[in-house]
Amino acid sequence: MDISCKLTVILTTYNTKKYVGQAIKSVLNQTYKDYKFIILDNCSTDNTEGVVSTFKDSRITYIRNEKNIGFVGNINKALSLCDTEYLIIVHDDDVLKPQLFEKEINILENYEDVSIVGSNRTYINDQGYMLYNLYSFKKDRICKKHEYIKSGLTLCLPTIMYRMSFIKKHNLKYLEYVSRTADTYFQYELNMLDTCIYFIGEPLIYYRRHSDQLSKDVLPVLLDRLNFCEKVYLLAKKEKLDWLIRQNYSFLTNLLFGRFYSFDYDDSPLYEAIINLKQKEIYNTLTEEHKLLINIFMRINNKDMKLDINSSNEKNRLQLLNRWYEKISNNDYISNTLNELNVNNIAVYGKGIYLYFFIKDCVVNDIDIKYILTKQSKYIAISEYNIPVFNNDGVSVLPSNIDALIVLDEKATVNVSEYDNICNNIIYLEELL
Repeated sequence: MDISCKLTVILTTYNTKKYVGQAIKSVLNQTYKDYKFIILDNCSTDNTEGVVSTFKDSRITYIRNEKNIGFVGNINKALSLCDTEYLIIVHDDDVLKPQLFEKEINILENYEDVSIVGSNRTYINDQGYMLYNLYSFKKDRICKKHEYIKSGLTLCLPTIMYRMSFIKKHNLKYLEYVSRTADTYFQYELNMLDTCIYFIGEPLIYYRRHSDQLSKDVLPVLLDRLNFCEKVYLLAKKEKLDWLIRQNYSFLTNLLFGRFYSFDYDDSPLYEAIINLKQKEIYNTLTEEHKLLINIFMRINNKDMKLDINSSNEKNRLQLLNRWYEKISNNDYISNTLNELNVNNIAVYGKGIYLYFFIKDCVVNDIDIKYILTKQSKYIAISEYNIPVFNNDGVSVLPSNIDALIVLDEKATVNVSEYDNICNNIIYLEELL
């Protein structure tokens, strides 16, 4: 180990000549000055090397990979290159605040049981203007074994400073399988060990959001998060941590069914990945209701995929979902029935995934949804359909130019008598199935 200085700074870069100069300057402008500075270029093709060459500082070493080894591969190479006591791996499009190194070095020097330290972030746009501060937690916090995972905190990757003796002792690396979520999984693995994570409440980095970022494509990120859920489940099972299995289950279901609330891209690759879960242990965490929801989603989008349902569906909610699935599997839509009833202009009382499915169903037969009555419609991308949304408390302002009010909740769970002023034709979803 090099004892001439304690810190190695490695800036990983790929095709960001527009920003990399600012990132380098923010490293050189740190109040803590005694460090090695390696710029690790992942085979850029945009003259990033030319920008780097303009900086004349004896601490800088420029290394260019012979081929692109991916984001995670470059992070792991950075870990392998470090021969000092501490390491920080910074990004090429962010700007470090001047005291980041000094504050984090002091923490690692004064807390021997801390193996990594990181901070909150301040978001900036592509031009460098401040957007807002992101606070996972506003005060400094030390997380012992399992506490970081339970807390829901997220350390900002380019602010993390590593105690390398601990990282190398446990052979910790970033996992390619989870790709864009590799930083979170790394922190989970570390928090399974007898060590502490120090979270600095103060934002110590200007974290840039721009159109060229690796994480700009939503769907690949979601697929990586599915892989993340799989690995966390296996980790939790191995460690016999029931609380983590439950926590991961909640994350998985929010991930799967949160995506139903968007109309703006093709979800099919995501749900092909869900089908592939059938070959994995985590599949057993999906409930019958979740499988039915996936089945309905796939059929309503004309995707020929089906998850097997093994229960007798004795619960009313499951019975409704099963009837809906069987109906659309035969190309028999609810909107077909509405047409037969000469119901063409409707208001809808409902929320969540039922509302999403119903809107998709009505699009098939051009049923005109005049209004949506819900408190949760903000989670659905409604705007492209130009459907006015009203809070349940304000429905009295609605004009009565509709043929029927469709109630998507179960009869037993809702009282719609207060909506008699809208129209006298109230139809429940279960009546349409």
